[in-house]
Amino acid sequence: MSLIFCLYTSDHMCCKIYTIIIVDLEQAGIIMGRSGFGRIRAYSALIFRPEGRMVLQTISDVGFMFHVFVLGVQVDPTMLRRAGRNAVLIGVSSFVMPFALGGLACYVLPHLTVIDDATAHFLPLLSVINSASFFPVITSLLSDLKILNSEIGRIATLASLVNDGCIYAASILLTTIDASSSYSKWNGVMAIAWIGTFLIVIVFAVRPLVKHIARTIPERGAMKESHFLMIAVLALLCGFVSQSIGQPPAVGTFILGVVVPEGPPLGSSMVYKIDSFCTGLLLPAKFAISGLTLDIFSLGRGKSLLGVEAVILLGYLGKFAGTLVSAVHFAVSFQDAVPLALIMCCKGIIEASFYIGLKDTGAITSEAYALLLITMLVITGIVRPLIWYLYDPSRRYLGYRTNSIQHLDPTSELWVQVCIHNEDNVPSLVNLLDVSNPSRRRPIAVFVLNLMELKGSAAALLVPTHNRKGKPKLKSLPSRTEHISNAFNILAHRNHGSMVVQHFTSIVPYATMHDDICTIAVDKGVNIVIIPFHKQWAIDGTVGANFPAIRMVNQQVLHKAPCSVGILVDRGQLADNTQILFGHSLFRITMLYLGGPDDDEALAYCCRMLGHPHITMSLVWLKHSSDNIEKSMESHMIQWFKANNVDAGRVSYKEEVVNDAVGTTQVLRSLEDSCDLCIVGRDHEQSELTLGINEWIECPELGFIGDMLGTSDYSFSLLVVQQTPPGTEFINIQPLQPVASSFYSGSGKYSQHSASESHKHDFTVQQTRVTRLCRTKNIITVNGQFPGPTLTVRNGDTVVVTVVNRASYNVTIHWHGIRQMRTPWADGPEYVTQCPIRPGGSYTYRFTIENQEGTLWWHAHSKWLRATVYGALVILPKQGSNFPFSLPQKDFPVILGEWWNRDIIAVQRQAQFTGAAPNNSDAYTINGQPGDLYRCSTQGTVKYSVNPGESILLRVINAALNQQLFFSVANHMLTVVGIDATYNKPFTTNVIMVGPGQTTNVILTANQSPRRYYMAARAYATVGNGQFDNTTTTAILEYKNLNSGANSRPSLPQLPAFNDTATATAFANRLRGVPNNNRVPNQIDENLFFTVGLGLVNCTRGPRCQGPNNTRFTASMNNISFVLPRRTSLLQAYYQNIPGIYTLDFPRVPPVQFDYTGNVSRGLWQPRFGTKLYKLKFGSNVQIVLQDTAIFSTEDHPIHLHGYHFWVVGQGFGNFNAQTDTANFNLNDPPVRNTIDVPVGGWAVIRFVADNPGVWLFHCHIDSHLAWGLAMAFIVENGIGEKQTMEPPPPDLPQC
Repeated sequence: MSLIFCLYTSDHMCCKIYTIIIVDLEQAGIIMGRSGFGRIRAYSALIFRPEGRMVLQTISDVGFMFHVFVLGVQVDPTMLRRAGRNAVLIGVSSFVMPFALGGLACYVLPHLTVIDDATAHFLPLLSVINSASFFPVITSLLSDLKILNSEIGRIATLASLVNDGCIYAASILLTTIDASSSYSKWNGVMAIAWIGTFLIVIVFAVRPLVKHIARTIPERGAMKESHFLMIAVLALLCGFVSQSIGQPPAVGTFILGVVVPEGPPLGSSMVYKIDSFCTGLLLPAKFAISGLTLDIFSLGRGKSLLGVEAVILLGYLGKFAGTLVSAVHFAVSFQDAVPLALIMCCKGIIEASFYIGLKDTGAITSEAYALLLITMLVITGIVRPLIWYLYDPSRRYLGYRTNSIQHLDPTSELWVQVCIHNEDNVPSLVNLLDVSNPSRRRPIAVFVLNLMELKGSAAALLVPTHNRKGKPKLKSLPSRTEHISNAFNILAHRNHGSMVVQHFTSIVPYATMHDDICTIAVDKGVNIVIIPFHKQWAIDGTVGANFPAIRMVNQQVLHKAPCSVGILVDRGQLADNTQILFGHSLFRITMLYLGGPDDDEALAYCCRMLGHPHITMSLVWLKHSSDNIEKSMESHMIQWFKANNVDAGRVSYKEEVVNDAVGTTQVLRSLEDSCDLCIVGRDHEQSELTLGINEWIECPELGFIGDMLGTSDYSFSLLVVQQTPPGTEFINIQPLQPVASSFYSGSGKYSQHSASESHKHDFTVQQTRVTRLCRTKNIITVNGQFPGPTLTVRNGDTVVVTVVNRASYNVTIHWHGIRQMRTPWADGPEYVTQCPIRPGGSYTYRFTIENQEGTLWWHAHSKWLRATVYGALVILPKQGSNFPFSLPQKDFPVILGEWWNRDIIAVQRQAQFTGAAPNNSDAYTINGQPGDLYRCSTQGTVKYSVNPGESILLRVINAALNQQLFFSVANHMLTVVGIDATYNKPFTTNVIMVGPGQTTNVILTANQSPRRYYMAARAYATVGNGQFDNTTTTAILEYKNLNSGANSRPSLPQLPAFNDTATATAFANRLRGVPNNNRVPNQIDENLFFTVGLGLVNCTRGPRCQGPNNTRFTASMNNISFVLPRRTSLLQAYYQNIPGIYTLDFPRVPPVQFDYTGNVSRGLWQPRFGTKLYKLKFGSNVQIVLQDTAIFSTEDHPIHLHGYHFWVVGQGFGNFNAQTDTANFNLNDPPVRNTIDVPVGGWAVIRFVADNPGVWLFHCHIDSHLAWGLAMAFIVENGIGEKQTMEPPPPDLPQC
């Protein structure tokens, strides 16, 4: 046995780089066995004596039994309850596919090649064993590769556990069938009965006993030796019983291990006591024996060599294919699915033990045993380094960038993640958050990550500590978890309304702990991660404890974190909260500033602390004596600090001029007696101020200044801050799937143009004097027309519109709903795709209509000018095509709008100044006219003249600034045939609801008695207790050759009540797309969840704070209120790589989950502000859940996506539930839109394919909401080749 260990050790040192331990063990046995030295007779007679082999076999069996018992202890059976449907089906398919291929080979091979009877008998068993991916093997491999807590690591863990269940069920079934066929059918029944009895005894008798033992052990205490011996005897007994009922002994010990509670105190104690002895001493013998008995030279003697190897290889192929296909089907990217499939193909100690057992019992031949073992060694040895090469778990967050503190709005919410390694970290972190000065004006969201080393368990864990009801997510979490949660919850309660706390627990190996830290940082979009230093100080100022593993975690976080990082060195001052909480004495904070981005970030954090009543703040700026820095050269953070230095008694600023590092050291020494907490940046440029200090650093993670301050020479606490350099978000690329673009067409009177034309128009934006509602005033129009000119084009035509700005305001024109394929420069939203056209300037919009037919419109996209600057855009079918309905005799645009008696820009400015809701409109309009229900409006009322029996196509467009509208025609039914330039399955209704930005094509048949009938529109208003314009606009449908009543009052339609959500919902639910519109993507690459709603910003009572309860209105998506840039447009910044214009950290899911449509905490009412974008890979399939919120009030939000059409696959009320609502998605005939009305207090789900490169705005089409920030933007990257690449900017593109 000593020789085995010597050979194993030497061989292991050579092979560790590319394979796992089992490979090394078996290679040691192969070298010594019949394939190596064992072929020498003298050596074989000396080494392989029968009595010695029996001893070695016994030792190896006992060692393996206890090793498998340890593996069972590390299994948490409750994981199966947490396994999602995807992981379960991946696990099942990874068993079914290789089993099916193996079974097929067993049936086919005897007809293709020579297979002896013995081989044909065990081939089915071979296909079952080869379908295995045993949980202990997979988790050991994942741990060895340091990907146990990665995304695919967690999937592989759960899938392998499911696979284990399938294997055990299949093996029992085969054993029963074999017993029934070999003896009698009752033997099979008895076998199942004995197995069931064994399981019942284990679960209902042994398990309570083991749990009782576990409860007697203190959480941090040691188990008694008597308890250890009792469980060890139970393990041996279970092995004996398992073998007695026809199962391998290891199965019984494994089942016993599963019922032993994993983790501390019992599970980890058993693992600690057994693992080192069995794994290090006894286990090698088991696998050395597998190598000793392997005779490679026997392979050439078998007749069925090719058949056996074919079944084995087909098993591996089926395992790979089954895992890969199912993973890709369940939205795992192909780039991640390949290493996942390779992981599931790996074999190890459990499989090898099965091979040995089957060979020893004669179930398989020596030839099959040799092939199984050699194939396993080769494939596992190749696959392991391949997985390491293909999969890097850190790519999920590497290159991803969240907002740094210094780039936040001073009044926006600060998102902080704090990491806890032990309870000693809690007081200092709680008090650091307290001095961060949370307030209603500057709230703080805290994400507490409780970090624990993985001990006594095989599976890593990252879960919210509590469920939505506030109860513990897992009952098995240590009691320290609840203590930590309570401490931070008390802090949040003390700062109610200005701080929210969310708790997470991570149980992982130290080697990969940084992955969970960075994952939470990315998912929650935090601004800074606070991590404790790896050293803890004793009362006398010396180092009391040193944790090298924590230091390794900190170094990895500093290297890979997607946000700023702070390392907290606590020496006791922060742990004592009496100064901070009660102010018995002021807590003294000093910011040491030398310059650079890290110091700027540290200073920005200090600025958040200003105003705390119980602290003093000192800024010390170290400058070289030769520096002559003018004010204009000062850091903007220094300038901001000095400008806000309003309390000279508690805030001070001092410039320390020094000549060299000696002077720097003297300044640092001077802080000793005047500082409780020193804050400093990590990295600084080399200069004479630091020359010599940086030559020797004990702790590089603190930087050379922080390293000096972190020594025992100083007694104050220290916070070292690092700002992560700007980067870009990384998103997995997926195969290109083009968006559906097949639409029906029409002919007849519309067939007069050529197949494709270029339409050139001149738009002059100018002031025009008009009279409405008894008043005459100037408005902004195009070409003096209100509404503006209607553009009529065909699908495939090119449009060229030159806009000349003769008005006094900046202006842009947006072509609402036009795909703008490869021409984002013509899309038009101000500061998104272009800078505005200044007064006196011009710009030419050029774009082609591609695969769109129906009704769209154009409007100003600058300020609120679209109140009067808008017009219809009619897209006719290509020549020779047909409508999907009978050709109408007449075609009328019906443009619904709003009218203000005041100047619209004055209305906007007043709302922006006061922070309150804007004044309501004074009227609604149809084609620019209010209608004769308003004063002084009879003369201009729009009239549509029709002949009896004619069919009329009404193109209804809602151009209203801020209001959804119901529309109806008295006594006439409307057949809906199109929405947003797409066709739908026709249906008939008497009323339609059109949201701002939406268009609806309806066919009306003039089949009533020849009279005059009103068509009318009025508000659908959903905001609770909100004011709105409760008037009705009308036009007149007038039959020609009236028999009587030419001057009588027209009939008025029965419009729904303003809050009739049931009617609006019924209309939306009847919309269905036509088949050619629907190639809905089933595989989703980007699964996004956006909350949409209003909010309030706290402010000081005054003229600029006239919202509800002295606040200002705001709005947001995912709690981010969108801020437009001013220096340049987002598209120009992206195209020209201009830094500092935007960030790529828009959260893919809400940073804080809550009851979205319930009673929302006031702490969630105030969003963060920023210009945050989300990047999409070209061709990715995107799903977005749009969830309305009850922040301030629920409301129906019309959300418009520029540059795209999308499928509306689902809508509903309440909070979206992915588990239940997804099953009801309409993937067969969903409607296609460019603007979706998110139901009031509900949700909508859309899907699209990102096939149009550029920067595309995604926003609420209620302009007051857009001005408040209810928007974000997508960047869609270029694809491959010219047709997937956006065009360069035109030469006349306006400049900011």
